[in-house]
Amino acid sequence: MAINGVVHAGTESKWGILEMSDFDAAVSATGNHEKIEGPIPTVDPGLMRDNTVKFGDGRFSAVANDFVSDKGGLRVLSFSDMVVRGQDLGWLLYAVCQNISEDAVAQKFEKTYTIANATTQPDFSANAGYFAQIGIYDTIASYHRAYTGCILRTLTLSADLAGDGLLRASGEWISGFTESTTTNFNTGTWDYNPQTYYNFNSSPTKKIGGNDVVLYGFDMTINNNAVRSGSTGANGVCETYSLGQYEITGNIKVKFDANVQGLFAADRAGTTTAIQLATGTDGELYNFDFTCASCLVQNVGDDYENEHGRALDVPFKANTSAVFTVTDAEDRTW
Repeated sequence: MAINGVVHAGTESKWGILEMSDFDAAVSATGNHEKIEGPIPTVDPGLMRDNTVKFGDGRFSAVANDFVSDKGGLRVLSFSDMVVRGQDLGWLLYAVCQNISEDAVAQKFEKTYTIANATTQPDFSANAGYFAQIGIYDTIASYHRAYTGCILRTLTLSADLAGDGLLRASGEWISGFTESTTTNFNTGTWDYNPQTYYNFNSSPTKKIGGNDVVLYGFDMTINNNAVRSGSTGANGVCETYSLGQYEITGNIKVKFDANVQGLFAADRAGTTTAIQLATGTDGELYNFDFTCASCLVQNVGDDYENEHGRALDVPFKANTSAVFTVTDAEDRTW
């Protein structure tokens, strides 16, 4: 029996992102994609399936009565362990926050994303907000996968200062448009952004309640609770997305000392505290800053066995407003 003896290494595949300007645009097989430093996403194709036994089928399902459709479905692309390069963070935050202001002073293009009670969502159907094409470039021509009109539903940012300290990302892209599994990305470039990173081992700002802390690591998740809305056309694609309540939650691991001992009392009393995590210099290239003046700390926990001595895990939930800033010298015409 003859087999196909070609072996494809997993690392021969790549994935990337292409910013879109038309929410309803068809797949672009020729555009220049920004390549992502991280594993290929897993894909839930969002199919509607019914292969149950129907009345009259007897005691076993009949293939003639099975139903499979992607109309009205939501494609979910889950990714993890993405190493965030300097020019990646701006569009990651825009794709999940869906609001931005940009300061072009001195061509540094500092971007600010504010989540607050008054935050509204863009009209995606009118080409407002941020949406993109995600491409998965595999090793057999004309069997590449493409997903259009994607936004981020969740984004988790993290750094481990016991390791390399680099900012990493994971999350869920969603698409309410038809999946293509037979795209051929035969032209266009697929390049990484320059190899510059947000390193929390380098000049970090880390404050809880206005006090400097010794930071061991953190993670924070932004969730806009987006869902697809409406269906249109022969393929039953979405008409827009509806964003729900924003949630920003996370955990900060810090050294236990006099600067954080009051967090147990704040937890029990339900009082809020300010949190700031940043790396780089404010307004300078590759600065990243998360500032929340009013965070609830919830279920503060001890880590008595940490190799660095007693540590605290400080779970938090942003309250009232939170602000992210990124400076990347990129004029994205946003």
